[in-house]
Amino acid sequence: MPKFLGRATIRAAGTVIKSAKGASLDIGGTKRTPVVVGGVVGWSEETVPSMLECETALEAGMSLRAISNLAGVTVTFEADTGQRYVISDAFHTDTPTMKDGEGGNVAIKMAGPPAEEVL
Repeated sequence: MPKFLGRATIRAAGTVIKSAKGASLDIGGTKRTPVVVGGVVGWSEETVPSMLECETALEAGMSLRAISNLAGVTVTFEADTGQRYVISDAFHTDTPTMKDGEGGNVAIKMAGPPAEEVL
């Protein structure tokens, strides 16, 4: 019976981020855009960054400024199905936001070069 992704473990600068359900990773890499010239269909390529998004609960003593200052760090996304991706030299993209209620969710958005799959 196959196992499907249920949970991900996310680490930034060696620290586990206690992420809520719904964390996502766009591994980045090569994006191909269709190009039509004289009735011929081809494509152009460009490199796009990897993007990691998740939410965590606001804990006593947690610093949103420390999250905002994450830059030049290694980020890992480990699926409970065995896949593992690493983003080197990652950085936090937006100022972190928090919402009251239900744990005070804090949105975290990281980007960097295309993620490398660890086999």
